[in-house]
Amino acid sequence: MTVLDAILPLFVLLGLGWLLARRAVLDDAGIRGLSAFIFKITIPALLIRAIAEEPLPTGTDLTLVVAYFGASLAIYALAALIGRTFFDLDLAQAGMMALMAVFSNVVVIGIPLMDALFGAEGLRPLLILITFHSAVLLPLTTALVVWGKRDGDESLVSSMFDVLKNPLVAAILIAGVIAATGITLPPLVDEVLAYLAAAAVPGALVALGATLATLETGGERGNVGERGNVTVLIGLKLFLHPLVVFLCVGVLADLPPIYVTVATLTAALPVGVNGFLFAQHYGVWVRRAANAVLITTVLSLLTLPFLMTWLTG
Repeated sequence: MTVLDAILPLFVLLGLGWLLARRAVLDDAGIRGLSAFIFKITIPALLIRAIAEEPLPTGTDLTLVVAYFGASLAIYALAALIGRTFFDLDLAQAGMMALMAVFSNVVVIGIPLMDALFGAEGLRPLLILITFHSAVLLPLTTALVVWGKRDGDESLVSSMFDVLKNPLVAAILIAGVIAATGITLPPLVDEVLAYLAAAAVPGALVALGATLATLETGGERGNVGERGNVTVLIGLKLFLHPLVVFLCVGVLADLPPIYVTVATLTAALPVGVNGFLFAQHYGVWVRRAANAVLITTVLSLLTLPFLMTWLTG
């Protein structure tokens, strides 16, 4: 299967969601309901089943985590510095820009893409990265955003508890406990989770497409700074992030080819819609976050096949 064969069905489902929203088959209430069901119920079910069934990380797996997130945090710091220095962003805005530069759509696009391309061999390193993805990036950004908005009523501690209540983070923690303790889920629970997990990816892609159709994108006429800010972010996310991950995972850590390929493709995935929802929750950098999700999702249809061809050529 070629990378285009793997990607095109995903974008067809995205397009279906976009069309349903544009034709008002899914109105705002319907999109909110579908999105809530997918992101609070079915994706957590998918994560619990997928991660809990994986063996605990080995030495190679932990090296992957250190190399990938070492690279990601370097890009995170660079993005925050660029935002503060060149675009005059405050700390909260710079933290949100940094999150968008490294927060990949690992579940909705990453899981079906790696499964289609590599099967179980490619899913294992991806699931290892997913386990740490939100746990590393969301609390760090929460700290920056809350510190940057420290005149508000919300405390840093309460915000950290909000992160732990995120359904994806909670699902990862539950799956980690199940994997570490060797607990076997009752057959009925496992079967219900399996039904929910089967709906996660197609439902999430439709929900994402519908959400993208309703996002407030674009900048004010003549707002060169805002457009430049988003352009720099896109370059960091789709080009520099995968390059630095490739160097860290493939050259410095010298991990097996499948780990290098999956890690690099993961870094090259478009910005995850959860990044936009995070920005919307805090009311920080919302329009630029919407632009980042929409534009990187469209551009990845071109960049991912090119990258896959380069990695396997």
